[in-house]
Amino acid sequence: MVHTALAQRWQVADASDRPRWRDVKLGDIAVLVPARTSLPHLEDALDAAGIRYRAEASSLVYRAREVRDLLTAARAADDPSDPLTLVAALRTPLFGCGDDDLWTWQQAGGRWNIFAPRPDTVPAGHPVRDAFSYLRRLHNDRTWLAPSEILERLAVDRRMLEVVVGSPGPVTSGGGYGSSSTRPAPGQRPTTAGCAPTSPGPSGKDRKPPASPRRCCPRPAPTRCGS
Repeated sequence: MVHTALAQRWQVADASDRPRWRDVKLGDIAVLVPARTSLPHLEDALDAAGIRYRAEASSLVYRAREVRDLLTAARAADDPSDPLTLVAALRTPLFGCGDDDLWTWQQAGGRWNIFAPRPDTVPAGHPVRDAFSYLRRLHNDRTWLAPSEILERLAVDRRMLEVVVGSPGPVTSGGGYGSSSTRPAPGQRPTTAGCAPTSPGPSGKDRKPPASPRRCCPRPAPTRCGS
């Protein structure tokens, strides 16, 4: 439907003192959904169509992959006795450990505890070894840091913003890997999602614009496509 509206140049009136008719733009298009449970299907359809969008609802932030990764890393630093959380944190983009890195660490006799002795056969610069060193420092510093400072330190040190900017997905704002693309959580309140347009870059090719902040919507509001 969005592609059809753009291709057929549907007409909309400007919201001004002297409205005039003009071709529809992505920023004019919004999609209302009755509940957040339907948002994943809408987002998948927009992704498949190559349409950039913005999903608006404060509670969606906590379902964002990047936010989940950030919280997982914070839990791994806080509780060295939880190997499952540690491995989950290592596999996030914050530390970038692949299955091959985890396997070589395990094969070398490495234990899933940030304070366990490091295997002698694992070289310096190994992703798991570097991640353990970082998490140990964060664990030791956590006593003097507020929770918000721990999360900020992770976001800055692990370059979350740069990761998000280079990742596909919905346009979001503010600071997610520094800023974050989000996936919705089940719930009853209506949600909005929006599609952001591209703008010409220096080379004449389209580039994606900066995202705008998520905000709570007190009533059903449109899913915005561009602005």
